[in-house]
Amino acid sequence: MIRPGFLTSSERRELVACVRSHREDHGVARRANAILLLDDGKSCQAIAEFLFCGCRP
Repeated sequence: MIRPGFLTSSERRELVACVRSHREDHGVARRANAILLLDDGKSCQAIAEFLFCGCRP
């Protein structure tokens, strides 16, 4: 299990900027968003469902 709060404040600011930037590659922004959600304490399963990763038909 990944414990929340593993990012430093500067790392978190950088990832938030990446997510909010419209210039970033979409895949990079999605990965940054997933890392931020992990840092917030969300489970891997919840993040996968939120980002529609591994969706079942």
